[in-house]
Amino acid sequence: MFRIIAVACVIIALSASLQASEVCVACEAPAATYRCSLDRTSMDARVKLGDSAERKVCEKVLSRLGPHGACKMVNTTPCNGTTKSITLADYQRALTDSSEQTYQPSVLEKAQSGMTKTWDCVSSLFTNC
Repeated sequence: MFRIIAVACVIIALSASLQASEVCVACEAPAATYRCSLDRTSMDARVKLGDSAERKVCEKVLSRLGPHGACKMVNTTPCNGTTKSITLADYQRALTDSSEQTYQPSVLEKAQSGMTKTWDCVSSLFTNC
């Protein structure tokens, strides 16, 4: 009985910490809303980004790499957008010319990205797969 309660508490704590780092971003032309989070697996642990930096990274990447004209953070609770996880490689691609090549994600980054997508699928009870 105690194991079940402990596992439930851990799951709730993990889902709350994952949602706390998400930013709600609304884009125009075409209109879309995203729950954007910064994937920190490819970053050094010593690098600390504030909320405003995360917001700007999400806005820039979604507007440049997506089919949108402009993207801005919005303060809506709850954010009913599509979940997007932005990596360091995505940010580099958004800053460079389309003809320039950025670094290739490592096998570890690809595996962690797949695990994030799986977690999003399972935590939404298979409605967001």
